[in-house]
Amino acid sequence: MKKTNAKSKETNKLTLAQSLDTILRWVGRDEFEMDDDAISEPKKEYRYVSKTLGIDREQCELLAAIVELSLGGDASSNRIAGKLGVSNLQFLSRKEKLDDLVEKRLIRSTNGRRGQVYTIPESALRAIQDNRKPEFEDFSGLSPMSLVRRWNSLLHSFWRDIIERSTLIREIGDLLRANENNSIVANLRAFGMEEQSENENLILIYMIVRSIVFGESRWGWEDYGRLFDDFFDEDEIRTKFESGECHLFKAGLVEYANIDGMADPQHVVLTEKAHAAFVAELRTPEKNTIERSKNVILAKDIAEKELFYNEEEQKQVDTLTRLLSQENYENVVARLKEKNLRQGFNVIFWGPAGTGKTETVYQVARRTGRNIHLVDLSEIKSKWVGESEKNIRSIFEEYRQAVRKSKKAPILLFNEADGIFSNRKSGADNAVDKMENTVQNIILQEMENLEGILIATTNLSENLDKAFERRFLYKVHMRKPGKKVKARIWTSMVDGLTETEALSLAADYDFSGGQIENISRKMTINYILTGGWGISDIREMCDSEKLESKAKTKRPVVGFRQGA
Repeated sequence: MKKTNAKSKETNKLTLAQSLDTILRWVGRDEFEMDDDAISEPKKEYRYVSKTLGIDREQCELLAAIVELSLGGDASSNRIAGKLGVSNLQFLSRKEKLDDLVEKRLIRSTNGRRGQVYTIPESALRAIQDNRKPEFEDFSGLSPMSLVRRWNSLLHSFWRDIIERSTLIREIGDLLRANENNSIVANLRAFGMEEQSENENLILIYMIVRSIVFGESRWGWEDYGRLFDDFFDEDEIRTKFESGECHLFKAGLVEYANIDGMADPQHVVLTEKAHAAFVAELRTPEKNTIERSKNVILAKDIAEKELFYNEEEQKQVDTLTRLLSQENYENVVARLKEKNLRQGFNVIFWGPAGTGKTETVYQVARRTGRNIHLVDLSEIKSKWVGESEKNIRSIFEEYRQAVRKSKKAPILLFNEADGIFSNRKSGADNAVDKMENTVQNIILQEMENLEGILIATTNLSENLDKAFERRFLYKVHMRKPGKKVKARIWTSMVDGLTETEALSLAADYDFSGGQIENISRKMTINYILTGGWGISDIREMCDSEKLESKAKTKRPVVGFRQGA
């Protein structure tokens, strides 16, 4: 991102970003209703985008609106319709055009809270920025483990609402067709994959992935029910599973779990035949390189990122990093054991949002070569009696197994930990409060007996129970950066920014590192569209960063004034 004085300089060379911007500004104008031979700059823009991306005029307009809105946040159906100046009903008539853009992987579609939401994949956005047609990764000829990893990535994208279910199904189908010689695909066909419904195939692939990647062996509806977003599909397949009527049972691929010699129709397992065909080979110690825990981030996959701290935080982070280096860690643990002291390390990073707490954990893990087992707090609490307690025990049991199997103890990370490490309820008399207290008591006991490394992050330290506070050996307070540190963050994130400009911005805006990163991202977007920036552009973005700056007047006080 380089500074230029010619911010709006006209060029003869067309670019995708500028062409889409022009198209969006000219959408719906009557001047376009002219012969093809007529000389019109916007017509050239349409032709350029259409030819480069292989889409028609209407799709050019849709793509332009979606790029503009998704870069700013929400590209929902009604907002796109508003951007294009059409009614919601008129927008519905363009669904076929949108579906084709999804097929071409130029956009993604998900079901949001307010209806359909569209986003731009990173690969497509990068291509628009580089003024070229998007190039998509070739997933043909994958090894069995690589295929399983790709399936796992797609499933997680679906659960994080990055892709919708139809995209998940389509991309899984593309992988099957592109890897016909893969042993897993060959076995799926041998077991009659073509005879099974789309839903049954998806469930089978889910079970194969969870068996190989996470070592799971039994599933209930609370597990594979996450694959459905339609009540009727879900109800139909659930009925077939509980009655044993689905093809997976008939093909001898799944069977009911055995509990104390009795069949449990609420849970299923892969049969020995299925396990031998899909799992056994890849679960051998030599080939299974993926950890058992659900959300494992491998140290080698963490990208290096430069972070800037105040002097006190820098000392604490450096100390922790040295401690967790393998040689020092082993020596300290051995010495603590000799003295009959607890060998676990419980650490908490606390402070305002955007101060780099989570990213610091990632960078410490990368530097010390330790994998991260990320706890998904949303998966712990359940409405079913006893399930939440079982879930939290399972997390610590899986972590203990990972510590025993790993050369280096991984880090168990509770991000935004105040959601579960909160104050316990005194005199709890309802089921929810009792459950939460029980879960917290389990965590406290596990922290007491921990052999390994637990790190928690929180913005709300005041919500932590005092019993949790006592169990944290290291407490790292991540404060907002000082003026000099903020200036270093500014210069690291904005190419071409002078030291004087960086110090001026640091003095005028009390931003965290995360907020400065937000400004940097918006500047990148602005650069794509305009080809340049100036210091006034940065200050304008800074002024709009804080929500409270937009509210100049105070809200009226509701109620009675004392003495009135």
